[in-house]
Order: sequence, then C-alpha cells, then structure tokens
Amino acid sequence: MLHKLHDLIFPLTMLDKALCLLAIVVCAFFASVVILMRPTPQRCLPPVASLTATIPPTATAMPVATATTVPNPTVTVAPTATLIRLSSPLPTPDLYVAGASQYGPGVMERVIANRVSGRTAHDLPQYPPAADGWIAVQNCNRIGEMWELRPVGQQEWESFLVVDCSGHVSTTEWLTENNIAVEVDYQTAVRWNAVGERIQVEVREWKRQ
Repeated sequence: MLHKLHDLIFPLTMLDKALCLLAIVVCAFFASVVILMRPTPQRCLPPVASLTATIPPTATAMPVATATTVPNPTVTVAPTATLIRLSSPLPTPDLYVAGASQYGPGVMERVIANRVSGRTAHDLPQYPPAADGWIAVQNCNRIGEMWELRPVGQQEWESFLVVDCSGHVSTTEWLTENNIAVEVDYQTAVRWNAVGERIQVEVREWKRQ
C-alpha cells in the first residue's frame, strides 16, 4: 500500500507533496481524536444481589436442660436382724425376716391339747382362736398371741397362733445358734413345701388374744 502511495505522490511538486503529507497528518490526527473520544463500552456486571453470598442461617442453639433436683424417696428399712428376739417387744414396723423350722407330725396338736387342759404354766383357752397354723417361739410369755407369717417371696400373709415355747435353756441355745426364730406345725411345712428344711419367713405381730 505504501508503494502505491509513493507512486501516486512522486510525480507531484514539492508543494503538492507537502500539502498531501499535511492532509495525511491531519486525517490521522482527527482519526486518533475520534478513536480516543469513542466511549469505552461498559462491562455488564450481574446485579449486586446475585453476587451476595448466601449465608446460612445461624444455627439455633438447643436449650440446655436444667438439672432438677429430685428428693430421694423415703425408703423404710426393716430392722437388720436375722433372728427375732421374741423376748423383747416388737418395734414399729413389726416386720422381720427370720429363720423357721417345723415340728414333727402330730406334735403341735398334742401340745395344744395339753395347754387347753389347764395343766401347764402357760395355758390356752378351751377354744383357741382359729388360725391358718400354729407356731412355737422362744419366749413362753408369747403363748396365746396371734402372728402373721409368710415365706419370703410369698404375697399372702397367713395367721398363726403361738401355742408353744422353748421352755429350756438348751432348746433356746439351739434355736439361737441355728438362727431359728419360730417353728411351725407340720401341716404348714407341708403346705409351704419345706418339710425338713429351714426357710426364711417374714414375721409380724397381728393381734393379742
């Protein structure tokens, strides 16, 4: 292109060449001005809202459970004793766990017959009160009293009339050494499936006759 422009300008006079160059310079100047004055296109940016980072909601703290002080339940503990001291009055509550053995067949019935006859130091009335069974204890002063017994683990209480006592020091010592507080009649031992065995029973005073 410059070669063609040179061939076009070369035949002209010096004045013409100067004018042509001036014209070219002027055109280039105005072209530059036009280019410089052309507005710069603005870059389109997304809306501000779209550039806003989505912030997750603040986690709600779970309320801390407040420990509530619950008063300890009242527990009634039976007296700690493996053997009932029948010679002393029963405290409240009159419930104890004790060892129990049994009389042989017919023995308790003969004892009752002797005591209702009036020939013993601790008699029974001619018509003893009805009961589920009979028992012998260490203290003879308990004869004629009504007690309730039940094997440990059994729900129902059974009534027992005190009809006999040890009466001898050796017998009392044997009962104490073997942790036996009461002896039941033979039929009761059969009913409790405890013939020939020493079992644990709960004992409490029911009423006096």
